[in-house]
Amino acid sequence: MKWVTKAQGLVVAAALVAGCSGESSDGGEADSTPSASASPQEQETTDEVETATPEQLASIIAGGQSDWRAVIDTASGCRLLWTTAYRNTDPAVDLEAKSCYMREIVLNSTSGDALYEMEALTPPESMEDLVSETEAVLREISTADLEPDCGPPLELPATSTRCNQTLGELYVAYLDLEEALDSWTPYL
Repeated sequence: MKWVTKAQGLVVAAALVAGCSGESSDGGEADSTPSASASPQEQETTDEVETATPEQLASIIAGGQSDWRAVIDTASGCRLLWTTAYRNTDPAVDLEAKSCYMREIVLNSTSGDALYEMEALTPPESMEDLVSETEAVLREISTADLEPDCGPPLELPATSTRCNQTLGELYVAYLDLEEALDSWTPYL
């Protein structure tokens, strides 16, 4: 009688080992696809997308806000500076004008980074409009062809019509960004 009990125990142990190793009892791979008997509730939970918290979204804005506001606050002065810098021989004016342009190039890049991070998250329903508006303005800024239209960093922006148009469009987008940043204040 003991021999039968040991044999049964070995069969059960072998079945457990085969189940854990991913092999079927016939030596082939076990089928790892979910069974059709999975309840609809179990299937729904695997399809759900996790909603981001307001803090997660606000942290993206907080990461760029101070630099973005600095560009917004100086944008009109920079544009005036660019028009006079070409005729000015003062190295300090030249340096400031080039610094202005560099800050705008950085904003062009960091707005794209923030957009990428925001698009990876699902906002809570209460923040969908704010997130959507913010993403739209970040997209507008990040997709501007600033360097191709106006020239490389550490140079003065080009005086071409295309560059002037791009800088004008960006200036309007900065005003929209400022409104969006102001709307984020309760979350920051």
